[in-house]
Amino acid sequence: MLGAILFFACALVFAKYIRVTRAEKLDMGLADTVDVVRSAVESYATANKAAFQQGRTLMFVNDQYAPTIAELQTLGYLALTAGTNVANPFGSTYGVKLVVNPNQSITGLVYLNSSLLDALGKPDQNRSCRIARALLDKGVCTSPFNAGVLQNGTTQIANPSGQPAVVAALVFVSP
Repeated sequence: MLGAILFFACALVFAKYIRVTRAEKLDMGLADTVDVVRSAVESYATANKAAFQQGRTLMFVNDQYAPTIAELQTLGYLALTAGTNVANPFGSTYGVKLVVNPNQSITGLVYLNSSLLDALGKPDQNRSCRIARALLDKGVCTSPFNAGVLQNGTTQIANPSGQPAVVAALVFVSP
């Protein structure tokens, strides 16, 4: 009897380990996708830093500081074959915010416009923060206390989507 109980306990622990490992791999995959877009935006901002600092507009970009995914692809900063998780990341879309600061550095973020959802279709705060942690210091997620804020251990910024369970990656280009 004790052997059977021990066997089932071990089986339950192993099954939980498999579920957690699978979830972590999925979250790391989404973090990699967000990081690809963040890297493209950072390359775009670096290449156009002088124009931004002088207040000039750029052709083919609706908002001179924040291109869309399609504009990043058209301008050559993001591969056209980047995959569905770039064009339509898990049922959401990306938003981009970039700002030229008084010290001439460029800061901003790449964020999902809607919440990450769990299997029941409800916002999944834990998953969004696991993905943000996978992005290390560049990742931020919606605060569990205030959906209007994206945060990590050191940074707190306004949540442009206003949705709960949002993940974003920070962009920084030095002056």
